[in-house]
Amino acid sequence: MKNILYIILCILVCGLSASAQQKKKKKKKVKPQVVYYQPTQRKKKVKIKYIPPPLPTRFDFSQYKNSKNPIEQVFYNDSVFYNDYLSLAAERRVQIVFTRIDRDRYNIPHFSDYIYRADPNEYFYPASTVKLPLVAMCLEKINQLNIEGLTKETSLTIDSSGKCQYATLYDSSSANYQASLGHYIKKILLVSDNDAYNRMFEFMGQCYINKRFKQLGMPMARITHRFTPWCDEEDNKVTNRFKFYDTSGNIIYTQEPIQCMQGVEPPTGQVQLGTGYIDYDGKLKKHPKDFTGRNFFQLTDIHLTLKKIMFPEAFRKDKRFDLTEGDYRFLRKYMSMYAPESQEPVCDSTKGFFNCTKKYMVYGQNKDTAINKNIRIFNIVGFAYGFLVDVTYIIDLETNSEFMLSSTIYSNTTGVLNTGIYEYYTIGMPFLKKLGQDYLKMEQKRPKKYQANLDYLRFDYSK
Repeated sequence: MKNILYIILCILVCGLSASAQQKKKKKKKVKPQVVYYQPTQRKKKVKIKYIPPPLPTRFDFSQYKNSKNPIEQVFYNDSVFYNDYLSLAAERRVQIVFTRIDRDRYNIPHFSDYIYRADPNEYFYPASTVKLPLVAMCLEKINQLNIEGLTKETSLTIDSSGKCQYATLYDSSSANYQASLGHYIKKILLVSDNDAYNRMFEFMGQCYINKRFKQLGMPMARITHRFTPWCDEEDNKVTNRFKFYDTSGNIIYTQEPIQCMQGVEPPTGQVQLGTGYIDYDGKLKKHPKDFTGRNFFQLTDIHLTLKKIMFPEAFRKDKRFDLTEGDYRFLRKYMSMYAPESQEPVCDSTKGFFNCTKKYMVYGQNKDTAINKNIRIFNIVGFAYGFLVDVTYIIDLETNSEFMLSSTIYSNTTGVLNTGIYEYYTIGMPFLKKLGQDYLKMEQKRPKKYQANLDYLRFDYSK
């Protein structure tokens, strides 16, 4: 009996060991996958030591009491609000450019320019404001190519040949699902789309853009990179291949990749900002971030670019953009359109946009803000690393008032960059909103010898 039990036990043990071995030998079948390049994800939260920002002091507004400078008048008229900003103007890198516009009897504009701390040696990151010259340069390049059938509406595809590049075969935000340069421009001017900016950059390339800046009388301006964080300096020198198609799907123009071999010199030497920054792997670097090779666009030049688009006749022909009257109307219409007014692309609340999207001056960024459609704001904005910028031409079609106002402010009290945590909504936005409202009230009330006729800036936004 014991022998029988022993034999049964042996059989059971052998069976279990055999099945265990079979399980070890079995391997799960792995389906082949297509792997796309993706940016490194931040692996952990980084603790940042909080350093209290400098406290505002009492600013002496008495110096502005009898000033004829409209910027100083605005400050003096509400010294309570502006005290904190002016007493910390250097720390917050506040800059303002204001243009007063007076029309003569022939409706020709005459400009008086005023600046506050607009120093080219005080660097600020221009962020998305660099998109404004690119949309104008894009349209003028189409004009200069002069290829039959090639317009801003022509459908296109974009190839890729490197880790920094990505292909485009269609655009889901377009009614016909086809990408085009004109549709990219709409997305830039309506909601400041970064992918559309990258396509503008790739269509022209570094050399074309920076050569054009010099020709337009802005030698210090430069654009060197896409808004794609994993692109390095060499990647940004090479563009993608573009193909343009007629309505039958035939290729009418192929633009081969452009390589810019010329280096772009930093206009003000080495630039370092902040007390530290979070790198691409999510690690805290305890030294300033280097901006020497980054985009550079001083506030006076961004302001000048907008003035060239709104008032081209005020400049010599060789200092204007090479645009048609239709091009100017296209840019002005989509700059001044409130996002929900757009039919294509759709930019309403279902897409996360609201009435005052991208209209920091006058309205700020409160999604429930009611807008006055007689007030039209032709502008470009930018925010990154704590810098907030708005460059505007503002009109009131009811009172025929008009002016240009541009400003930048640094809203980063910790001094650490790339955290994604800045004081845009407690420091920057309130400042720009109040600034826009104060200048609008001032110009609405200001007596003028001749009323401006702004009918040429009325657009049918329903089409």
